[in-house]
Amino acid sequence: MVFCNILASTPYPAECAPSCNCTRVPSNDVCKPLLSSSKNDHVKCICPENGLIPDEFLDVLCLEVEFEGQAVLDSGSFSVNNFSALYGLTISRVQYITPGGFRAVASIKQLFFRNVSVIVFEKGVFMYLERLGEILAGNNNISFLQDGCFEGLTQTRNLNLSYNSISGVSRDNFLGLTMLQTLDLSWNNIVRLEPRTFELMPKLQTLNLASNAIVRIDRGTFLSLNQLGTLNLDGNQINVLPEPQVSESKSHPVIVIIRHNPLQCDCRMNWVNSWIKTEGPQISGSCEYPETLKRITLFEAYKEPMPQCQNNNSKIHVSTGSTAILTCPFVYASWVVPDMPNDTLQDSGQSDNHYFLTNRDSLVVWNAQEPQEGVYTCTTEDGEKSMMYNLVLYSKLGTMTIALIIVCAISGFTCICCPCYFLCCRHGSCCISRRSGDNEMDDQHDGNIQYVSNEIDVRN
Repeated sequence: MVFCNILASTPYPAECAPSCNCTRVPSNDVCKPLLSSSKNDHVKCICPENGLIPDEFLDVLCLEVEFEGQAVLDSGSFSVNNFSALYGLTISRVQYITPGGFRAVASIKQLFFRNVSVIVFEKGVFMYLERLGEILAGNNNISFLQDGCFEGLTQTRNLNLSYNSISGVSRDNFLGLTMLQTLDLSWNNIVRLEPRTFELMPKLQTLNLASNAIVRIDRGTFLSLNQLGTLNLDGNQINVLPEPQVSESKSHPVIVIIRHNPLQCDCRMNWVNSWIKTEGPQISGSCEYPETLKRITLFEAYKEPMPQCQNNNSKIHVSTGSTAILTCPFVYASWVVPDMPNDTLQDSGQSDNHYFLTNRDSLVVWNAQEPQEGVYTCTTEDGEKSMMYNLVLYSKLGTMTIALIIVCAISGFTCICCPCYFLCCRHGSCCISRRSGDNEMDDQHDGNIQYVSNEIDVRN
């Protein structure tokens, strides 16, 4: 039996297409939960690339289609007519899907990809599937998601893309998935998560990103996920996790799994302490660095706030010619330095003879000289928050300087000349001798020492 597939996008669209070889079979584990009828409503078809399913099977509830080659699905695939009650569809051995390729099976609520070689989910690929509630596309070779590829799937609750080759995801990849509750992206090749990547899925409850290659997670990546219950980041390459900005509702506490990551336990993750003290969010994982905290759980490491993270270190003293390390609590911060007030240091590596950025957060100032003295500011990438440090230089005391200080003290003078001048005014070439009993003291340089608050909001 042959059918004329007048809708197929082939060189000869009116060519009569061969029929698929279809048989009714017992329901498998995928389809069985879908079927309420006692009769065998599971049909398996072996189809040539342009083969059509006979009309006698158009009332089936669960359909499994295996193509003999690597087929291309278009608007004329499966049948000239639409299936009336199809609930679940399993397809295998497909290499490309054109927008509208699922036109004949628009009623399905579950779509299962098995052994397909589709590399890209293109925009509009799921056209017509307005009732689709679940996509099971794990363990295939999917590599790219085009923006808008899921548009129209307003009823989809579950999306499984695990065990594929996806190297990156972005916000607009997930347009249309407003009701999605579970997203599984585990066992892919994702390296970075950008801000607001998942904000178009406000109903998301479970997000699985385990076993990727994630190195960087930007601040605000999980913004707007107010119903998130589980965030799985197990088995990645994450050094620092910014605080997930998610709901802290006690009715569904957030569980963050970040085991098997090379975590750097320092001030940048001091937010874990506040999570531990609440009954809401929970986090599991262990420190890898520094060596003193290696294999210590996050709970133990941050049971108390790290003392070096207290807001009392904005004023940094360093001797001339020495090195200072300024640690910013914001991941991937940008720095503004005194001798380059109109430029920012953002890239890792050596930026100038006096500066070095480590992982775009800590700033090393070496061989500090007078141009390096002043206010340093680190800012979050979105520019919403800043931290300020005041670097103050002082001179090293030599043997002659110490001797002159003793002379100053014995003679009753506060200062007598340049070598001990820094004791009273810090700058200048020499100072006027003045006895300690004089009433007028030269304190004009006291105002040069700036006391600044650690954190400011720059939006105002």
